[in-house]
Amino acid sequence: MKILGLDIGIASIGFCLLENNRGETPKILSIGVRVFPQAENPKNGKSLAKPRRDARLARRRIQRKARRLKSIRKLFVQYQLIHQEEKDSFNKNITGKITPWHLRKLALNQILNGRELAICL
Repeated sequence: MKILGLDIGIASIGFCLLENNRGETPKILSIGVRVFPQAENPKNGKSLAKPRRDARLARRRIQRKARRLKSIRKLFVQYQLIHQEEKDSFNKNITGKITPWHLRKLALNQILNGRELAICL
């Protein structure tokens, strides 16, 4: 029976091919290593995949945020804090002193309407 063992690394692959018959000592048929140039920028040693990975992570972060905002808007409509028609624009016309922080301060002393509560959240 022949056995192939592999050691796969970042910049190399080591291998060993053994012949193992029952009752006998295993024999090494072939052994070696193949070394590859590392995938890094030779000037500064940084990974070549880093810019691509950073862009992918940024895209995913933006998509997750958009999904969360869409879900929360859906909940606001479901619990009748805002109307279906103003689902995408309930916080667009905020001006001057009416900010989420101002509304949170007001909420300590008075009851807010649904739109104001949605803006706070």
